[in-house]
Amino acid sequence: MCVNWKRFTFGAIMLASLSIFLFGCGDYGGTAETPGTKSITGVVSDPATALPVANATVTAYAIDANGVQSTVPLSVPATSSSDGNGKYALKIPQDYAGSLVVNATLPAAASKISAKNSKEMLLATTVRTIRAILPPVARDQTAIPPAMVSLATEMVVVYIEQNKGMNGFSSDNIRKATVVIEAFFGPNFAQTPPPRGGSAGTKVQQDLVVVIRAFSSILDSHLTTEMVKVDPGTGTIGLGAFAANLTAAVTAVREELINIGMLPGSYSAQMIITVISQAATTPVTEPDLADRTAPSPPADLAVASAPTAGSVALSWTASTDNVAVTRYYVYRDGIFIAAVSTPWFTDDTVSPATTYKYEVKARDAVANLSAGSTISIATPAPTSATYTISGKVSLNGTGLAGVFVIVTGSGSSIVVTDADGNYSFTGARNGSYTIMPSLTGYAFTPVSLAVSISNAGATEKDFTATQSGSVTGGVTYPDGIVIGGVTYPPGTIIGGVTYPTGVVIGGVAYPTATVVGGVTYPTGTVIGGITYPGGVIIGGVTYPPGTVVGGIAFPVGTVIGQVTYPTGTVIGGVIYPTGTVSGGVIYPGGTVIGQVTYPTGTVIGGVTYPNGVVIGSVSYPTVSITAAILYPTGSVTGVLTWPSL
Repeated sequence: MCVNWKRFTFGAIMLASLSIFLFGCGDYGGTAETPGTKSITGVVSDPATALPVANATVTAYAIDANGVQSTVPLSVPATSSSDGNGKYALKIPQDYAGSLVVNATLPAAASKISAKNSKEMLLATTVRTIRAILPPVARDQTAIPPAMVSLATEMVVVYIEQNKGMNGFSSDNIRKATVVIEAFFGPNFAQTPPPRGGSAGTKVQQDLVVVIRAFSSILDSHLTTEMVKVDPGTGTIGLGAFAANLTAAVTAVREELINIGMLPGSYSAQMIITVISQAATTPVTEPDLADRTAPSPPADLAVASAPTAGSVALSWTASTDNVAVTRYYVYRDGIFIAAVSTPWFTDDTVSPATTYKYEVKARDAVANLSAGSTISIATPAPTSATYTISGKVSLNGTGLAGVFVIVTGSGSSIVVTDADGNYSFTGARNGSYTIMPSLTGYAFTPVSLAVSISNAGATEKDFTATQSGSVTGGVTYPDGIVIGGVTYPPGTIIGGVTYPTGVVIGGVAYPTATVVGGVTYPTGTVIGGITYPGGVIIGGVTYPPGTVVGGIAFPVGTVIGQVTYPTGTVIGGVIYPTGTVSGGVIYPGGTVIGQVTYPTGTVIGGVTYPNGVVIGSVSYPTVSITAAILYPTGSVTGVLTWPSL
């Protein structure tokens, strides 16, 4: 599937930027317990966008002691629908014990991706279903952790089907599959809710959104259920074969979400890219479940420093384990918000004058989870003291007026830079903020800045602007500086023009000349007054009639018309017309040295010479010269002359 990422308008960017908030409570169902039942709650997210899906039809199915899924719904009533925030609630019998599968059938307006079993493609069908598989529920267990249903949880189900069999849903296989898949989708992804309100929320939510969107962007063209199948010979997982596609998709998704304000400019996806890249060569390691000992609960959970209106700092005594503690899970009001490797954590997504209940659990490498330690903390009301955040936006060293500067976080506002490019936010209270400039036709470095206010203002939060965008005539110019008086095509480029980055490859100096149509030029120097017609010079190349002087490397492509090439290198497979090549020139598939005249024909790969003469001792007819140099009636060894055939 190819996701058509659409750029938001400026108004949409502001709306998204000003709507940063998470799920604020642990109540996913919103319904009271029915006598004789217990609840399963969670959120259904779109497998393409990773955002909540409304009106999904959700059903629970039991898994028996042999790991076989029932075909009869366990939930009573059989189905439930997700609400406007993607939340669902199912009731199952109070005395049920064992694992279960939650199926979510997406509405027609949702993603075109659907889960299929066996070896079928994960493609659009009339019924689109994604699944989550829950570890065993105890008979007397009334508080069941939230069960999210997403593309990530679907991957766990497919991993089991492909590597353990269609009836392999044992509790051990569920744990093994979850540990393997979390290497790609992040720790505790099965309990990580999708973000809402235009923001990717916490770091674990940000990572999950980026990975799900990256995976979904290549589904239609690449992803089959074989992607999660482990090769019995090498031990590598199938998605390793698509590592290059996935890492490129991760980079593209990161840039897109930063551009629309859904991710902060400081967001890094390097850890995700590293893990995916290693999948190509690193064997999958399923956990050894012989270790059934959970770590000790984190002790002495307390506030590390006085909470502020915008942040809460926690610390605790490190847990112990018979092998090793690998990370700690942090929950706020029952919602998973972070996984950390150190015995401390700062939550900077809180609101003032609010009481929160935090819980911290320790986990080892095989997903044994300790009991939790809890603490309730109240954030103070905003103080009366306020501070100023200020900076400047510059273009080519000069202040740029009229730039919209957006602040979000512990407070929100929008200001516009003055005639000198300066901006200033007053009334900022202690807390964390993100500053992001925006103006049509410009790009900014950095894209955004993170600012922390703690009893003092922040100054010199500066940005550098560069012009970007499209110019009429089918020509897109990259970000950079244009020196001299310039009119863009259709038109004339006058004087010395410097294009620092983008579609002009390498360092290219263009003289006073005319550029017609959409043209991209390769590395090299074009001298003299030259007129180029519409065409593309990059990859597949079309060169019009004319003369190119100097040492120039030309890429793969076609040369049309009568052209004289200088001494240089021609790379790739190139078709040459009637013309003269002078000097020592290296051609693909071999070297031609000296003064050589070629007739109309093709020089490619294994070198086919058509009608004509190669100056020297040998004259060839209309035949092909291949690697073994075989001719229609025999072999040539030494210097021979063949007649026309």
